[in-house]
Amino acid sequence: EKAHKILPTVGLQHIDEHKCIGGLFQLTRDTADIVAAYRDGWLYAASFSPMWQARIRAHNGTINKEAKAVTFEDDDDLERFYDKYGLEPDEQRLEIQQKSTGIISREATWGKFCGVNGVVKMTQEQSDSIGKMR
Repeated sequence: EKAHKILPTVGLQHIDEHKCIGGLFQLTRDTADIVAAYRDGWLYAASFSPMWQARIRAHNGTINKEAKAVTFEDDDDLERFYDKYGLEPDEQRLEIQQKSTGIISREATWGKFCGVNGVVKMTQEQSDSIGKMR
């Protein structure tokens, strides 16, 4: 399967389908243009992963943190890399893009997440004390 066909296949749900991310963590998307980063800077963002670092380096790529970019030694290396790994998020249908870049709910709290009926089993007293942490 071509790399650019992966996102529609694996992107089955919205990033915050269960409304359990926002409110728990400080997110880069709160201070950055997440849509532009997703469409145009996805490879640089991916380069923080050891798997993508290895893929980039195997194709003579360089990660430039100052420029927030990935460059390749020559056009042939760039072409080979993108033929094999180019996800092309900017070329995907808007619905696919929005599954990764959509709005994240702020409904979640640590108290709700870890509460009596949450992911972690605890007493009501424990849940109440966690709910006050944020």
